[in-house]
Amino acid sequence: VYKRQGSLCGQCSPSCSRIAACVRRWRQAVAPRAPPGQILRSVAAPPIDSLPVIGPRLAGTAVGRYLTWRRLRWIAALAIVVVALVPRVVLLAQLHAGLPTFDQPEGGDSLFYDRIAAGEAAPALAYFHSPLYQWFVAGLYGLFGRDLFAVRAVQLAVGAATAVLVYLLALRLFRRISVAALAGLGAGLLGPAMLYEGQLLIDGLIAMLAALVLHALLDGARRPSPAAFGLVGLLLGIAALARAVVLIWLPLVVLYLMVRAASRKEAARWIGALALGVTLVIAPVTVRNYLVEGDVVLITSNGGLNLYVGNNPDANGSYNLPEGLWFRPGDPLDDFAGRKAAAQALGHVPSSSELSRWWSGKAWSFMSANPGATIALGKEKLRILINDYEYPQLYNYEVYAEVAPVLARLPPAGFVVGPGLVGLVAMWLGRHGRRRRLVAALAAAYGLAFVPFFVTGRYRAAWLALLCPFAAWVVVTTVRALQRRDFRRAAPLGAATLAAIALSYVPLRATPSRANQHMEFARASLRPEDSSAALQWAKRATEIEPRRGDAWALYGKTLRLADRPAVAVLLLSNRVDRLCHAASAQRELGAGYLAIERPRLAAADLQRAISLAPSDSEAWLLLGQSLE
Repeated sequence: VYKRQGSLCGQCSPSCSRIAACVRRWRQAVAPRAPPGQILRSVAAPPIDSLPVIGPRLAGTAVGRYLTWRRLRWIAALAIVVVALVPRVVLLAQLHAGLPTFDQPEGGDSLFYDRIAAGEAAPALAYFHSPLYQWFVAGLYGLFGRDLFAVRAVQLAVGAATAVLVYLLALRLFRRISVAALAGLGAGLLGPAMLYEGQLLIDGLIAMLAALVLHALLDGARRPSPAAFGLVGLLLGIAALARAVVLIWLPLVVLYLMVRAASRKEAARWIGALALGVTLVIAPVTVRNYLVEGDVVLITSNGGLNLYVGNNPDANGSYNLPEGLWFRPGDPLDDFAGRKAAAQALGHVPSSSELSRWWSGKAWSFMSANPGATIALGKEKLRILINDYEYPQLYNYEVYAEVAPVLARLPPAGFVVGPGLVGLVAMWLGRHGRRRRLVAALAAAYGLAFVPFFVTGRYRAAWLALLCPFAAWVVVTTVRALQRRDFRRAAPLGAATLAAIALSYVPLRATPSRANQHMEFARASLRPEDSSAALQWAKRATEIEPRRGDAWALYGKTLRLADRPAVAVLLLSNRVDRLCHAASAQRELGAGYLAIERPRLAAADLQRAISLAPSDSEAWLLLGQSLE
């Protein structure tokens, strides 16, 4: 039966000791519907997908006859789509109702994509941000106008489709509907992935692109041909236009093709088709960069700066702007690439490729001079990568959960990371075949590719989706082993999973304050006609950071704009001497005195603010008004 049709249930192999039992159960199911003499002939006749799902309670019933494996697979896929869409619809509604920045993106990258897609002039330089996402947002703006609701809705729908792709990927790898369904549900319900799908960021699309690459690769592994691997190259090139770090997969796929091919000639044909597919996608971007700037940049020129951000004296393993780099977030014409700092050091304005090499050189100099600090940074990056905490770069998950409570009820990264890591290791310790090991190696490589640079929550969002099939396999395998009382199999898997989960919940050395996000929301909510929302967010920031000067300054400003300057003066005058970085609070105290017509007191506080921050132009302006 196996030689004629393959596995009966999709869960066994030629060495499975239970094939005879499977055949016996199948015969029991068809016996009520077929004469005894036709049972043996019918065993090999129908395709496997038309075989009924056998169970003691369903055998011989109408449900049992209807519920074939093919139908069950697609019923599960439909259920995953529905389950993934429901929280996304709720999230979109809650963000639309309560997010202060819903119609005006926050964070440098999101602001940049929004302004470029809306028609602002881009710098005549090689790409620094993802070209694919610039085209994607511009296309949506062309269809719907500048409608951030539409962009967020489309990306959330892409997230639901990604859950189905992960389900199908797990089904192809492990041939168990239970594993595949759990993987699809995990990918569809992960809270961090859902957060980034609701923002103007490329991170909401990368998981889908990566899953498509893996599906094409499995197709090529099943029916190898130059056309199949050419398609892999095309999809890999598209994914690289989203985030170039995915090109780390290219040498691994090439190595797999060299091992898989029967001859050198066949390997050369497959690798050539793969390289051609990648080149057809990336070459137009490289040519565009050369035509615009006269400089050879493969895709984007941000690699050197990102390497230095993660490896410098002030680095913390995540995104932390190094000394000398400052820019206006989202301004397409500002110095977000650090060109001014390089020009001062080099004596001339560098090209994009030279700029990237200059930043890379500074990073390598630091790493070679400080090997101990580099190793410590590497460990911290790995901890951030596998930690349950969603390390923010632009968006704080915990504060967003205050705006959209559905995020607080969705599974965090720790639900996937622990069993997922165990699953990746298990693929290489057991007898799992080349395809499973290949996908496991690619998933591990994608996560580790960020470690030389820096790690944030949004960068690992796609990696969490890639872990879902392996996490689901570990969970299902452990549960089935416990049901069969196979403790020799269940014990090591369970112990390793518990240890990995515990490791993912070990607190990090330091995490950014949630007050940053509250202050961002307060600034976005500042309106002369209604400042109640801004007051709420600013007050929350002062509760979290009671000694933070800029938080109290913002709270005082919201009170002043709400026609309550006397309250602002009372609050700030009692605290300004005890605050850290009090220049902004001192300036706001002076502005409050001006609002209640006490110019002498205002001048005294503004002079103290200027002594603390001589470059504060707003304090100088207010001082001039107080002296009139």
